Amino acid sequence: APELLAEFAGALAHNHEKTVRDFLSLQLRGDARAASLLRTLRGLLAASPPPDPVALATGLDILATTDLRSRLPALGRPALVTE
Repeated sequence: APELLAEFAGALAHNHEKTVRDFLSLQLRGDARAASLLRTLRGLLAASPPPDPVALATGLDILATTDLRSRLPALGRPALVTE
């Protein structure tokens, strides 16, 4: 939702590490393996150089302004798409 992306963008300026952790949690919400996957992703993130906050903000802007749903039929693979 646009409001949620705006919240992430605002939080990014205050504490980008926590914002990245929260974003990862959101991406895995509802997955039966969420806890295990989240531990794995957080471990990989901790073992990598820190992400650039400017790049993170740019990524959030892309998510907020780009709608590729019309291109979904071109995937050629089964996909579950929810809104």
